[in-house]
Amino acid sequence: MASMPVLRIAFRYLRARHSHNAVNVITFVSMAGIAVAVAAMVVVLSIFNGFGDLAAANMAVLDAPLRVSPRSGGAIADADSLCRVIAARVSGVTAVPVVTERALLISGEHQVPVVFKGIPHGYDTLSTIGESIIDGALAWNVPDALDEDFAAATISVGVANSLMAAPDADHPVRLYVPRRVGRINPANPMTAFRGAILSVSGVFRTQQNDIDRDHILVPLSVARDLMEYDAQATAVEVFTDTDVDTDALRDVVADVVGSQYDVQTRLQQRATAFRMIAIEKWITFLMLAFILVIALFNIVSTLSLVVLEKRRNMETLRCLGATHAMTRRVFITLGWLITAVGAAIGMVLGVTLTLAQQYGHFLSLGAGEQAQDIMSITWYPVRLDPVDLLVVAAMAALTGLIAAQSTRFFVRRRPPTAVVSE
Repeated sequence: MASMPVLRIAFRYLRARHSHNAVNVITFVSMAGIAVAVAAMVVVLSIFNGFGDLAAANMAVLDAPLRVSPRSGGAIADADSLCRVIAARVSGVTAVPVVTERALLISGEHQVPVVFKGIPHGYDTLSTIGESIIDGALAWNVPDALDEDFAAATISVGVANSLMAAPDADHPVRLYVPRRVGRINPANPMTAFRGAILSVSGVFRTQQNDIDRDHILVPLSVARDLMEYDAQATAVEVFTDTDVDTDALRDVVADVVGSQYDVQTRLQQRATAFRMIAIEKWITFLMLAFILVIALFNIVSTLSLVVLEKRRNMETLRCLGATHAMTRRVFITLGWLITAVGAAIGMVLGVTLTLAQQYGHFLSLGAGEQAQDIMSITWYPVRLDPVDLLVVAAMAALTGLIAAQSTRFFVRRRPPTAVVSE
């Protein structure tokens, strides 16, 4: 029953003009500080969400929704059979073997360490790698690519720059890997390596530095020949025909393949990269929270000034029967109102700016007109996350709690006798 008068009095103190204009100014500054901090948090966290989604989309070029790899050993003994088992027992999926290994790629006088990935024919129909080709084509899309004697490689833009290479059948490259089996002649060091001569069929760019720096794609048959594999593969990649819950699908595939294999989702395959994005996101959040700390001091100073100005009003209320606790709750409620109004304005402003950027793309990355040729997007990606909104609201509520509780000190330090003596 007593809460309504307290709220009405606190709301009147919030919106009414004070005898000293400075109190009004500081009150609005306090609200503005809360609003700016909350809006900045919402926008910045949404930008990090957008970049996380962009990274996930770019990683989808060479990372399958699920990857099955052996827990021990470097290769799956009979990957082809495992693919057939997965496809037969899990509906709506396609499983293919891949071979991934480090190697040395040489072109003329240039050489660069690379990671080659052997992929089967038709891999571009399962992944989005075809959309990332910026010059030439994948090996099996080149004329005569299906010829048994034809060997080609699709190289990343970083490898192409390092080797000064381009799609050209007249200037092949040589790929070398350490020999896995057999004897090595110390008098001839080259016997320690197996090699293949490849022509460059195309160049791709995924917008992911770790991939664009040193990755190349070769036909699965070439990769198996280099590694001296028959039906082995370093991993089996599982693709889905439709959008499904990959975590649930992972459990199903894990039950099929057994405990001797690791089954990883796309996020788990790139756990380090996504962990770094999350760390950067929340470190930035803590830095922006410092603005709320500054706004907290503004709120405390505002409340202290209001307490000084409203001493006579409080004495009048006490004469009318208000208790000391009730007068104290008036200023506690006022602190909450200042924080709540500022946080609400900031939340609305942050959500509005984020949605405007999401659909209007008004804030560009500032890369100029040539950005279309080198970047997948030219505007800041954003995505609203309800969890982020709850975290920001909780941070604002904590600020309001601290500010409101600080009024206990000011009210307690000024007894009513000080008002009567004036």
